[in-house]
Amino acid sequence: MTAALESATYPTAGRTWLRWAVGTFVVVESVHFAAGLFFNDWEGWSTLVANLVFVVVTGVVLVGATFGLFARWALRDEERAGKGALGVALVSLASYAIFFTWAPFVTAVAALLLGRTALVGAPTGRAARAARIGMGLGALSLAIGVSMLAYAAFNGGDYPFGL
Repeated sequence: MTAALESATYPTAGRTWLRWAVGTFVVVESVHFAAGLFFNDWEGWSTLVANLVFVVVTGVVLVGATFGLFARWALRDEERAGKGALGVALVSLASYAIFFTWAPFVTAVAALLLGRTALVGAPTGRAARAARIGMGLGALSLAIGVSMLAYAAFNGGDYPFGL
């Protein structure tokens, strides 16, 4: 009876990871492509198509790896989800080294998904603490990215720090 209740209340019984992956891909990659058009000079249709292909390919690879492999694996239980939230949040902050793939945005959303899922499942102290820290770092990563985009929007498409 207890196992039936736990599996019924734990939110990974369905395809939560897939819904979040599709939503993340649509939102992040749409903004990625639109920002690329807005911030860059018009260089012709071939450049537009090349940018679109880059956005779609990097988006599919990043979202597929982040959600299809890692998040799906981490969502198997609360302990993994909590620790996974912290791990992927640290990856999100580190991925600012490859900012133009928009990896920080994709991985930050995964950290929020894993942290939320872990806290709903009421994990033990260590996993709950890791989930909260992971969610905080994921939110920080999103805030940094949004502030960089806002800076670029108001400064002629130039990103801060000479990016």
